[in-house]
Amino acid sequence: MNFYLLLEEIIVVLINIFGILLGFLVFNKNKKEKLNQIFALMTVFLILWIDFAFLGNRTKNEFLATIFYRLNSGSVAVALSTAYFFYISYFLKKRYFILEKIILFLGFSLLLFLFLLLLKFRELFRENGEMILFLVH
Repeated sequence: MNFYLLLEEIIVVLINIFGILLGFLVFNKNKKEKLNQIFALMTVFLILWIDFAFLGNRTKNEFLATIFYRLNSGSVAVALSTAYFFYISYFLKKRYFILEKIILFLGFSLLLFLFLLLLKFRELFRENGEMILFLVH
């Protein structure tokens, strides 16, 4: 086994362990606090973002790679939306109701757009370690 692939696996496992532990500890500190709930949710989606990107890159099966990258795109959209709510709304305690509605709308629109767009992908090839996607016309 290649040393760098093993190192990459070890780093992903350590990130998962640290993220789950941190999210669990913060959530259990005060389960009813909105800030702790949003932090735990954000941590879960950040871990999913890393895991699906890692799995999509490592798999040799094109079908599984497509599924992992679809799930990765959805994780990114949700992770960025929860990161906004964690930092601006609950951590800084600043409420921008119109901006919150826009962020929610854009986050869910991006999530829907990514899933619908990725349903249009016909083929997925690997060339020199890069993923190349072709759209169905």
